[in-house]
Amino acid sequence: MYQLTQLPETIDTAEIKKGFYRVGLTISESELDELRERKSISLESRGLSEMGLAFILLDALSKQKITFQNLPQQDLDSVNSSGIPIYSWDSQAPEQSCLYFNFVDGKPIVSISN
Repeated sequence: MYQLTQLPETIDTAEIKKGFYRVGLTISESELDELRERKSISLESRGLSEMGLAFILLDALSKQKITFQNLPQQDLDSVNSSGIPIYSWDSQAPEQSCLYFNFVDGKPIVSISN
């Protein structure tokens, strides 16, 4: 997976689950473990119906019209810094934590940043 940096020592898993639920996705314990290890979560193995629902909800949550052309493109070194914000919450860090949806190498991912 893709390494993330600059996160608080503890990640509130209940808040992460809320963010995933908000866009119609589930998250497994192994995926939560990957986030705890500061890694992004690949969604490439998700079913088309699950991802279709997520795309609809992401579009509804967005403040602008999102297309595949205007979805922020990023490389592996900046995986924690852009994308569509899914859910934000107050954390132990000075700034809010946020789940982001994006694509890396053409594959959908979710990452955390703050």
